Order: sequence, then C-alpha cells, then structure tokens
Amino acid sequence: VVNNAGIPLGGSLIDNSAEEIERCLDINLKGVLFGAQAAHPHLKKTAPGSCLLNTASAAGIFGSPGASVYSATKFAVRGLTESLDGEWHEDGIKVRSLCPGFIETPLLDKTPNHGANEAIRDRVNAAGLEITPVEDVALAAWEAVHGDRVHTLVGQTARKLAFAVRWMPGRLRKMSRSSSRALGR
Repeated sequence: VVNNAGIPLGGSLIDNSAEEIERCLDINLKGVLFGAQAAHPHLKKTAPGSCLLNTASAAGIFGSPGASVYSATKFAVRGLTESLDGEWHEDGIKVRSLCPGFIETPLLDKTPNHGANEAIRDRVNAAGLEITPVEDVALAAWEAVHGDRVHTLVGQTARKLAFAVRWMPGRLRKMSRSSSRALGR
C-alpha cells in the first residue's frame, strides 16, 4: 500500500496562519497516520511480504528555513515509518518510506501558501535544486518495497542532503542560515 499525503507550506512559522498550519498537519501527518491505521488489517491479510510505503521527503532529512511546518510533518513521517516497521514486524508487514526531493509534478506549479505569489518550481530553479522525474521516483518506490532499507532517498538533492547532514552538519546549518528565503515566503 502506498501511503501518500502531502501539501506544501512555505514561509516562516511565525508568518503561517493557524489555518495553514492545521491544514498541513491534518493532511501531511494525520492523513498518513490514519492511512496506516486503515491499511493495517488489509496488509496483515496478505502477510508475510506485504509492505506499507509512506511518502516522506528530503525535507524530513534536514529542516530547511522557510519550510518549518512542512519539514516537521515529513520528519514525523520518517519517525512513524521506523516505529511501525518495528510494531508490525511480527505481523509480517514491512514499513518503508520514500524521501524524494522535488518531483516533476503539478504540485511544483502551486504557491506554497496564501501569502506567496511565486510558484514552488520558480524557487526550486532559482535555488539550483534538482527536479526528479516521476519515473525515478517510481523505480525508487519499487526498490523500497522490495529492499531492506527503511528509508529510501530519491534523487541527487535527497542524497546530497543526507550526506551533508551526516558528514558536514555545521556547514549545512551555516549554508541554510545564509539562504533562508530560498523556499519560504
């Protein structure tokens, strides 16, 4: 079962409205929680060998300025994936996550919040970040379901970010502080 829920929300936490924050939490976190809960009985019937694949994000690897609420929800999806993989192991169910960067979908042509007037795609391009083709994400999803890694990184941006978090956390933090507007308002 692919458990995919997510909407973008950019901007500083203090600039996001309560309604924007609630909507992002409801879809990105609660949607995944309740999706997993609803999927469990069906996955258990087909176990062993069944798998729940949660869609997380590269934003759940490192919390970028200008995406605090979105990043928090995707960190939560990674944590949920790890917890459920342990909880559901005895039921014969694997739980995995995909952590893509920006994917070539219509979502990139939306604005990240009500206060923005610039599409996400424009900000991604301006920041020099990669946009991953959907086909690459589909292949990564297949590999995640059939592999042993709990988290599968998708695209160069996600892989570079994970490398930097592990091996250059101070430098990454310094870089993120100097480019805080890249994806925010």
